[in-house]
Amino acid sequence: MEWKKWEHTSFKLKDCLPSYSGIYIVADKDDHIWYVGQAKDIQSRWQGQSHHRYSQLKRSNKKYNYTIYYHPFPIEQLDEK
Repeated sequence: MEWKKWEHTSFKLKDCLPSYSGIYIVADKDDHIWYVGQAKDIQSRWQGQSHHRYSQLKRSNKKYNYTIYYHPFPIEQLDEK
């Protein structure tokens, strides 16, 4: 599955992420992947500053211009604990 074809939003607009279960990828303007994650609710995972990588990504976003790509997956297919 080609992640660059997934729905996406800029890191600054993370509040627009969907509220379904799935996998997400944080990539920079050169398509280097910085983080891969999964969540039962992608929007909740990134709400506010709760994501454990939020501070790190926020500090470097101006330089790297991150995009969050996301794709729905049923909760049963996620390996989330």
